[in-house]
Amino acid sequence: MVAALIIGGATFCLVFTIVPSNSMQHLLAPVSNSDLDLDNAVDIDLVQAQLLDFLNGEESVNDTSAFGGSLSSSFDSDIAWDHVIAHAETIHRGIDTRDFRILGNAARSLFLLQRLISDEPESNSPAFNKRLNQTISSLTEILFPWVSPTFPTIADMHATFESAKDPIGFVITGGTRHFFVIQHVILTLRQEFNITLPIQVFYNGKEDMAPEKARFLSTMENVEVEDLMQYFTKETSLGVNWSVKPFAILASRFRKVFFLDADVLFFKNPVEVVTNSSIFQKNGVLFFRDRKLREHRFISGVKLFAHMNPHPTQYARTLGYVNAESDPSLETHGMDSGFIAADKGNMGVLFSLLLASKMNSREERSATLYANTYGDKESFWFSTELLRVPYEFNHAFGSALGRLDEGMSKPGYPIVCGVWLLQTDPSSRDFFYWNGGGVLKNRDAANVADFEFMNFTHAAVDYNGVRGGWPAGHCANFTQDGVFALSDAEQLLMERYRDIFRHQVKEA
Repeated sequence: MVAALIIGGATFCLVFTIVPSNSMQHLLAPVSNSDLDLDNAVDIDLVQAQLLDFLNGEESVNDTSAFGGSLSSSFDSDIAWDHVIAHAETIHRGIDTRDFRILGNAARSLFLLQRLISDEPESNSPAFNKRLNQTISSLTEILFPWVSPTFPTIADMHATFESAKDPIGFVITGGTRHFFVIQHVILTLRQEFNITLPIQVFYNGKEDMAPEKARFLSTMENVEVEDLMQYFTKETSLGVNWSVKPFAILASRFRKVFFLDADVLFFKNPVEVVTNSSIFQKNGVLFFRDRKLREHRFISGVKLFAHMNPHPTQYARTLGYVNAESDPSLETHGMDSGFIAADKGNMGVLFSLLLASKMNSREERSATLYANTYGDKESFWFSTELLRVPYEFNHAFGSALGRLDEGMSKPGYPIVCGVWLLQTDPSSRDFFYWNGGGVLKNRDAANVADFEFMNFTHAAVDYNGVRGGWPAGHCANFTQDGVFALSDAEQLLMERYRDIFRHQVKEA
């Protein structure tokens, strides 16, 4: 399995051996090789998984409704903490974070120690807390050296978001080539849905967005335009394209971030949809599935997931992506990252964003993430899964918005073609948003005179992943009951969106 992965052009192994012990306080003494019982090897990945599931509130063995589901009858939390802390102290600079199994293990170590010292600081002795803080500082420097000086520590970052002045806001990333669609989506949020929440637009340096365009956007109502290179500079100065997205979510001053690609447009008010979502209410994060599409070139991403995550959560084992290597009918695309809702006041969600950012850092994305998956999108749920932070995808798969292709369609199986990816409301079967260019035929139009508009007629909606397939690129071949002509109200909405481009979107 591992040999098929691309990880910096090499294959890596990960083996840990740790001795069981009876109390946490003995760890105030240094751990030496003589303390390790080589005949009683411990699966530290499993120990970490069990402890995280326990901290998530899981108690029962064989609970089929549990998110993680790793607990066994022999699990003892005190012994697990001993193993976790002892192991964390063995992680030193120089680990190969291009190997996502090593990266995930180190990130879980840091996450667990941060939870221990944040959740119950008074229950430990001052000397013990000092030692924990030293290990936390060391692991932070190894994994996320770019956090400082934007934030002194991860704990400070978390506290900042917990007390954020503006608890909710939108974040958009883009550059000069996205200038018109950024204008447009801001105007649609304000005018179509009467949303007055603050919006932050992040670009990545002057080469990404021309200064006059940044100044123009900053004149829009309650909009701040930020150069991402002023945040997490050690890494964002190396960022390109998709890779900046998780960094922008982290850099935003909002606690609850509604992130959207610049070319997203909405059928429904996104604030109401997210607020009413039971998934977001429960987990503090909301993800949307990509199309149920299998492309063999991305089977290496499925193998990467199996390699980096030897003990997947019970929830992950229900996902088609996770089982796609053994079942050729399943998808090799997991997530659409065009819209993400994340509550950074939730420590687990914050850590998953840190880990997603690490996966999108220059060395890790080049050697591993982008070599095995399509861009940034899988990193968001990969990181959340590795840290066993509860998450759940929207029930429906990514669907198609476009036009009915009469020539390709067959009786009972109409085909809808379009590069526009449609998502549905997680609380209903209603259309929610789409991305791929909004109502423009060319989302990268360089001048207002170049605007050409798409006339959508139909949507093919994949509510359950069994309706059909994607036979020709962005064409969806679903059963008749999954294909819908756009309603009069939806067509009027499209026309209002086109009118905003025609009459309100301007040159800088």
